[in-house]
Amino acid sequence: MRLFERGPELAALSEYLEDTRDGTGALALVGGEAGAGKSALVSAFLADVAVPVVAGVCDGATTPRPLGPVIEIAAQLEVDAALARDELFAAILTALRRQSTVVLVEDLHWADDATADFLLYVGRRLDRVPAMLIGTYRDDEIRSNAALTRLIGELARLGVARRIPVCSLTESGVASMVTGSSLDPAEVFRQTSGNPFFVTECLAAGSSSPGTVRDVVLARTARLSARGRRALDVASQLGLRFDADVLIEASGTDADGVDDCVEQGMLVTFGAELGFRHELSRSVIATEIPPIRRATVNRAILRVLEQRRGVDVARLADHAAAANEGDCAFRYGQEAGRAAADLGAHREAVHHYRTALRFASSRPAAERAELLDALAAECMVTDQMDEALTAAEEALRLWNEVGDPIKVGATHVALEYISWYLGQGDATVQHASQAVAILEPYGPTVELGRALAGAGTFEVDRGDPHQVTVTLRRAIEIAHLVGDPSAESNALNSIGWAHSYYYGDVDTGVTYLEQALQVALAHGLGHLGGRAYANLASVLVDNDRFDRADTVLAEGLRYAEDHNLTLRYVCVTAVLADSELKRGRWDDAIADAWAVRQRAGTVAVGHIPALTILGTIKMRRGEPDAHATLLEAMQLAERTEELPLIAPVALALTEEAWLRGDLAGARDLIRRVLDRSDQPVTIQQRGHLTSWAVRLGEHHDAPAGTPGHLALQINGRWQEAADAWHALGRPYERALALIEVKTPTALTQAFDILDRLGAGAAAALAAERLRSVGERVPRGIRPSTRANPAGLTSREIDVLQLVVDGLTNAEIAAKLFVSDKTVEHHMSRILGKLGVASRREAARTARQLDLAIPRDASESRDHGAG
Repeated sequence: MRLFERGPELAALSEYLEDTRDGTGALALVGGEAGAGKSALVSAFLADVAVPVVAGVCDGATTPRPLGPVIEIAAQLEVDAALARDELFAAILTALRRQSTVVLVEDLHWADDATADFLLYVGRRLDRVPAMLIGTYRDDEIRSNAALTRLIGELARLGVARRIPVCSLTESGVASMVTGSSLDPAEVFRQTSGNPFFVTECLAAGSSSPGTVRDVVLARTARLSARGRRALDVASQLGLRFDADVLIEASGTDADGVDDCVEQGMLVTFGAELGFRHELSRSVIATEIPPIRRATVNRAILRVLEQRRGVDVARLADHAAAANEGDCAFRYGQEAGRAAADLGAHREAVHHYRTALRFASSRPAAERAELLDALAAECMVTDQMDEALTAAEEALRLWNEVGDPIKVGATHVALEYISWYLGQGDATVQHASQAVAILEPYGPTVELGRALAGAGTFEVDRGDPHQVTVTLRRAIEIAHLVGDPSAESNALNSIGWAHSYYYGDVDTGVTYLEQALQVALAHGLGHLGGRAYANLASVLVDNDRFDRADTVLAEGLRYAEDHNLTLRYVCVTAVLADSELKRGRWDDAIADAWAVRQRAGTVAVGHIPALTILGTIKMRRGEPDAHATLLEAMQLAERTEELPLIAPVALALTEEAWLRGDLAGARDLIRRVLDRSDQPVTIQQRGHLTSWAVRLGEHHDAPAGTPGHLALQINGRWQEAADAWHALGRPYERALALIEVKTPTALTQAFDILDRLGAGAAAALAAERLRSVGERVPRGIRPSTRANPAGLTSREIDVLQLVVDGLTNAEIAAKLFVSDKTVEHHMSRILGKLGVASRREAARTARQLDLAIPRDASESRDHGAG
């Protein structure tokens, strides 16, 4: 098929393929409206490439088959598609490393969650794979598809995606297409707006009068025989491409009409398969089928597919639902939901469970409760917490009706987690205690072990940590008895948290957390692995062990993304933002806090740290909405009734009150937290609060276990505290300590640090104190030297320099002692600020703007070793 007006797009694809010759992969996202000619463009490009091509297609006719295109690609690469998900991804990546390859995934707007995970998995490793990935998608459907939205956003953030827009044809292009026909080019352009598919259909229909794709397609079907038209109905329910034998069998007495469909060009051959030229044609035919006939057609298809081996259960579920075959729809829907969940296609699992629920009204209460439990679990994963809560509450009602105490207790466990994510503190505690009380009389069971682990987890930050540890150790004993690694990992996690934050024994706490992580990883416990990563990173960051924290954060973020663990990704990213805040990398902290806000969705506890970090930086920079941001964080924190979530917000509000001179208000905020006897605060938080009380003029002794740098402040040894903060890599805290030293030298140092950080509020305070002792205030850094023509931060300049030197993200991360994830964030912002799409363009622009000095790459690597 001849292409018109696609020269620049073909040239871009050829350039991106050429870029892979150095062993670094490329990703091209070919986007355009339906019918724009995306597939035709890619087909023309692939016809001339000299490297192997593997391809898979996302099907939009039914609920996406989990990993459908990935399984197709695996078969072409001779990779065993029956491997477990993580092993399958790794095996495909290994195959792609062997030789330069083009990997095509068509129709990403229909991608399932697991396929999106695969593309992200490969996309994050493209710097080590000589492959070109091409994805086609309808760019007008990005917002309506959560998986596509996440995929496009993440790939753009990684800086590896190059977008190739496929636009409609000009009037001249349409005229070229219709040359030789009897059609009026101007009228065809007016009717089609230059959409190549519409133009092609007008040519096939021999008319430019139809005004919509529906009219164009139906005009062509008028040429079919009655049997051909009925066979086309069946084809429309099978998908874009399908097995010809299935169509023939399902068409029954209308099977002879299949040939008519092919002869008239309504169906075309694709190797051993038949299919439609375009999804638009298929969908038009499908929507024209009356409801009763649609059910009849799908019933015929279902009967044929049930007789075949290896048919994906998701197809059976969709055809059964369309046929209104209640028993089959319920059974296949449950099976399809479980299969999708196992592969990480959680949104597809939710769809199948919802479908099964539509046909569940006549099922026994126990079966409906099981289905609702499964739906609640998947809704939790996909951040649909309100629906998760509704489903779990209905499951609890049904289990009580059935009279199954074990199931009642297990559902209370689920509800305690849902309530916690929603920030409902009272409900969390009630469900946790009810679960244990109900399950205790029935002895050691999996459910009791998990109930004890959950109860202990939610009581760590509320009750007596020592008593909670007893509960958690019981959970571990039961977990060993019944062989449940889930309860074991969860309990180890919480014991590690208690040791780190309440016993002051960080090393022991870290050991427990590492054990929790090992158990979770060894048994494929995704969310518990994510929890262990988040908690381990949090403990390390809160104890200023940043080098080790960087490694854990990088691993945790990669793990959460590879396993589509949105909630855990939010938690780990929040810790990353806190680490950046503490180290004075405020622009990075803001970017990550906003990422948390965007991904946290209905998870209230995810928004609390993000809002606290954003409010803290705004407050330090003197931005007017800082107070409102911190108040929003406090409102959410107080709903949880968990003091460890409330205390950080109280500390930020205390600092804000101090900076504006409201010392009484600052003291009141501290006292309200320290005087609470219903819950403990962590050793770290008590040390910070007490230190602020001393700064505000009160006298206190350092609480037992207080970290050394905080104890120095509490004891009034501010210069030593400043030196300690400097050694830990905490510039802002060092500057605040220097302000309290009050000597001209210390105040000048404080002003310089705060000015460089952009901490205007505290810098003004340091300047005021300098004047009070008769010293001149330093001029400070001029805005022109704080930025540059591209608006890059100093850290972004550092990263860009290393890009110019030819280093990979991993090498940059090692050299700057940061995580791969942090480098990815930097690269995304650098590309955006420079207005370029690739690292090569960024390096070129850097040289043009004199933002970086080219050095020999080997010299750069040698420097990184030192």
